[in-house]
Amino acid sequence: MNISNKITGVVAAGVMLLAGGSLPAAEAFVKNTEQGKNGVTKFVLRNGATVLTKEIPNGLVSFQVWFRTGSRDEEDSNSGISHFIEHLIFKGSASSGVSGLSRLIEGRGGNLNGATSKDFTNFHFETAKEHFYMSLDGMLDCLSNPAFDEKEIEKERKVVIEEIVRGDDDPGRKLYEELFKLSYPSHPYRREVIGTKEVLEKLTKADILACYSARYAPERMIISAAGDFTPSELIAALEKHFPAGNGKPLTEGLRKKASFAPGRREFTGNYGQGYFGSAWLGPAADNSDTYAMDLLVTLLGSGRSSRLYSKLKEKEQLCYSLEAGYSTMRDEGLIYITAELSPDSRAVFDKRLLEELKDVCVNGVEEKELSKARAVLENSYIFSHETDSQIAGDLGYNEAIIGYEFGQDYLDNVRKVTAEELKRVAVIYLSGVPASVCLIPEDK
Repeated sequence: MNISNKITGVVAAGVMLLAGGSLPAAEAFVKNTEQGKNGVTKFVLRNGATVLTKEIPNGLVSFQVWFRTGSRDEEDSNSGISHFIEHLIFKGSASSGVSGLSRLIEGRGGNLNGATSKDFTNFHFETAKEHFYMSLDGMLDCLSNPAFDEKEIEKERKVVIEEIVRGDDDPGRKLYEELFKLSYPSHPYRREVIGTKEVLEKLTKADILACYSARYAPERMIISAAGDFTPSELIAALEKHFPAGNGKPLTEGLRKKASFAPGRREFTGNYGQGYFGSAWLGPAADNSDTYAMDLLVTLLGSGRSSRLYSKLKEKEQLCYSLEAGYSTMRDEGLIYITAELSPDSRAVFDKRLLEELKDVCVNGVEEKELSKARAVLENSYIFSHETDSQIAGDLGYNEAIIGYEFGQDYLDNVRKVTAEELKRVAVIYLSGVPASVCLIPEDK
């Protein structure tokens, strides 16, 4: 997810990915169909792409295209190219012209957006059902035949560089990125998704074409759709855009073992207060410890009644805010605890944080505390799966990272977690020395 550097290279890449041709028979287009839970249907196309659908008769449709590729698949020499490509796709296709997709969808009241992460790239729109297939044609046209116009590349390069500069002034983002850089000494998760100004300035159209041809291929593609449509009609619409024939199996880039580097770093800058973060290496998404870890970080630092917030923030007043989280990723993700605080409090806060974590490792948690955390996590999950966009996003994200079934079975698996399991995962993942970063105002 290398081709000729000529303009014909993008046409060849488009034909490989999506371009239309003679219409194959339905049975030759779909390799297999699987009826899942909660009204989800999974189609695996013969070209390697996966389609996930859920019908919701509400007059709206969310259509999303996910690729199993992101900054994790880059090199230092092209860091940020996935995010750059995401921007450029929305500049239109060779046939629609600049901003053609935006006019098509947003001009009819729909929403159009995209995202790039370390593990995936995503393009999506939400629209009224009467505009669905017209919008679908427009998006797939941009993906199959992206313009990658030289003038637009230069314009968008400036936009992304400005985004990088703005991010440098954001202490929350700075803290997060420095935690990843320190924690992953060699794994590609150490690199920022957005890339660097120095690398972005050097990326050429040839680099973009080569990356797009190699990494944005059918075997890496997931289409997820939720809303008011008929799956059979969606498949028929996709059939017009995809060529006949079998795709390649996805055999590379599925797992990259992460190593972890504990340590400490401090940065001074124009910060209004102190920002502190500690991180530990957590389980990869396909590890069954994921459910217990989600519950543990909820118990520790999700909301005012969580253990660390109530003790360190409310009772002891060692920080202004506190949050615990766990990044569920294809490879081993990070467990992190972050806080905004006075620079004078950072040593005491660090000491008390480690004491509280040790207490969990030694004494575990009470059943009452676990039940409260489970209720918080369950409610958060339910509230984040109400709209078509959220449902389609959950299907696409999980399929890109581990498999869509993860989301369908998530609450059942969370409900099975015991207090003993929380203590066990705390010992495994949180008893070691963390990677810690602190941002301090220059006058401190």
